[in-house]
Amino acid sequence: MLLTELMFPGETKREIVMEAGRTHFYLIKSSPRHDAAMGGAVLGGLAGLAVVSVATAGEANLGPGELVALDEATARTKLAELEAVE
Repeated sequence: MLLTELMFPGETKREIVMEAGRTHFYLIKSSPRHDAAMGGAVLGGLAGLAVVSVATAGEANLGPGELVALDEATARTKLAELEAVE
């Protein structure tokens, strides 16, 4: 699985083993590097984004998001909450 974002200098990758009849549930959250880069962009525009991107280049997750695996019960609860909001 691959997460990318326009104008973001990195990718989040996760290997997934597919099996027939199995469903995987993931919650996608903003990564700490993404949060820092967006904060830099708000405060300093593209120059701020560039400075923060270079400063956070050593992060373990270079991409814009985090993929958090969920068990089925938790995922179904979250999906129900989203449907209730709509």
